[in-house]
Parts: sequence; structure tokens; C-alpha cells
Amino acid sequence: MTELLVGTRKGTFIFRADEARGKWTSDGPHHAGTPVEYVSGRGSGRYASVTDGHFGPHISRSTDGGKTWERLPASPRFEASRGKTVERVWIVEAIGDALYAGVDPATLFVSRDDGVSWEEVRGLGDHPTRDR
Repeated sequence: MTELLVGTRKGTFIFRADEARGKWTSDGPHHAGTPVEYVSGRGSGRYASVTDGHFGPHISRSTDGGKTWERLPASPRFEASRGKTVERVWIVEAIGDALYAGVDPATLFVSRDDGVSWEEVRGLGDHPTRDR
């Protein structure tokens, strides 16, 4: 089976086709009416970066191939001393045992506990050429 995961301004859509790709089916919208910047995943696991107008940016997870979604326990956030606010989560990817989130303003966060907590990758955020 071939799958195409799509994030849109209207939510998450999952398109599926057999190997011949002659006929596609559509599942969604999930996160209906909410902008979804990115959707990723393999097997039964899926992650979506969602920007809710009321609750702000967060990441949702599906463990059943995209049938149902739940918000992760925490979202990437800067420490208060950084004086920055995450405006959007542009991308989220599971690599090995870690979950990575690229955000706006341009910074990378990592979670090693499946979204229970997040840590800024300071080597990027503090790089001397960042402002250029």
C-alpha cells in the first residue's frame, strides 16, 4: 500500500492507494479546520505539527495509523530566560528513540520521552552566525 500524508490549512488528510496507484482513497480531515504544517510517520505511528488559533502550536500523535489523534503531553517551548515564543512547529520527525521538532523562530527541539518534555538544541539557537 502507498500512503501520502498531507497537512493543510483545513487539517490532516491521509491518501491511500494500492501498489498500482490506480485508485486512491481519502481519510480526513483530522484536526478539522486547524492548520497542520506537517505530517510524518511510518507503520502505525504518525505525528502532526498543528497550529491551533486558540491553544497555539503543538504536536499530535496517532498510534493507530491516523484513525485517531491525541495531543502530546508537552509542546516545544523556549525557557522563559530566552525571551522567545514558539510561533509554529514547522516539522516533526521521529528518528530512532528521539522526536525532533523544527520551529519558528528557527530552532530545533528534541524529545527523548515521546513528547513528555522538550529540550532546545542550543548549539543551533546559540550559534554565532544565527542572526545572519
